[in-house]
Amino acid sequence: MSEDSPQSGPCINCGWCGRACPKRLLPQVLHRRLYAGRLDDARRAGLDACALCGRCLPACPARIDLPDQFAQAKNELIPPDSISGTSETNNKTTPETVVEHTGKMPVPQKQTSWTIRRIMLVWLIALAPLTFAKIGLSGWRMAIHILISCLVCLAVERAFAWLRKKQAWGGAVIAGLIFAMPLSQTVPLWMTALGAAFGMIFAREIFGGLGRGLFHPAVLGWCFLASYSGVEFSLPLETDRIWPLSLYSHEAAKCAIFYILPFILLCWKRMANIVTPAVFLAITVAIPWLYGDVYAKGFVLFAAAFILADMPTSPDTFFARFLTGIITGLLTLWFYYGRSWHNQHILFYFVLFVGIFSPLLDEFGLWLRGRYFGYARRPAHAD
Repeated sequence: MSEDSPQSGPCINCGWCGRACPKRLLPQVLHRRLYAGRLDDARRAGLDACALCGRCLPACPARIDLPDQFAQAKNELIPPDSISGTSETNNKTTPETVVEHTGKMPVPQKQTSWTIRRIMLVWLIALAPLTFAKIGLSGWRMAIHILISCLVCLAVERAFAWLRKKQAWGGAVIAGLIFAMPLSQTVPLWMTALGAAFGMIFAREIFGGLGRGLFHPAVLGWCFLASYSGVEFSLPLETDRIWPLSLYSHEAAKCAIFYILPFILLCWKRMANIVTPAVFLAITVAIPWLYGDVYAKGFVLFAAAFILADMPTSPDTFFARFLTGIITGLLTLWFYYGRSWHNQHILFYFVLFVGIFSPLLDEFGLWLRGRYFGYARRPAHAD
């Protein structure tokens, strides 16, 4: 089943298929490149090294038939008579023919019980403490902002799903919640709706929907609203202390409840990119500590726990994720020490800026992987 099948969903870049791959490939990268018709780019990412063992299939929460997609792609590269004779019924590259000629039986794997909607439910649970705290501190008007943001994002997602004649998976609820969190209750309601719609359309839907966008919809929506004068942003925990460096402060308890524990939950369930947030926090905490300063703001922790940890918009390779955390962290510290930290939402521009270069960082990361593991191949027409 491909993404076009009603039984499967879009790739959310969770990386579970990569953990199951015995060849240490990145099946999610191969899938997205083949889905876009970029066969040569898929070969550069290691398509030729895929043994079609089928271990990525049961690991996929979206239920995408990755082995079948890879087999069809390899059929376009390998002459039929070099696989299994010349008969019409026995000339396709399938997991069965690979087992027949390699003598390696695939290890039986149990289909994961996780689905895209169950993953979204865990994200909703992780966002719940911050959501209730935001409403409690800002009043009932903040609840209206959150409701409008979620409804607008859902409406945009369903409208584009109807135009594409595909299923809407409800991921817009997560984007709507995250978008509304840093907004002040003084922001006009129409601006909340406009920013949510702008972020969903130009950061996700024009790229093809969930799992296709280059930027987080909330980040693009914030940057759009920040261009208007009078738009204010605020988050719980505006402090210069970070847990556990100040275990006995009230701010430390809020930090743990609103940001750290939800992030630990997402990482424990393997539903978050842990590399980029960890590197980002290490830089924004460790470097100031060397100068006798303990630095962390609500916007920094929020960006690390819910923006940089987002799987669909994270880079594919470890190298790209690591470098993204370094660049974003250094930009944040540069602005903190070199300029006033009054406009903390400038961090969103840094995240957006670094995201522009994610494809280039991924290409270099894939080149490093191919060189280290030895499975990179040149395209056929390059010989």
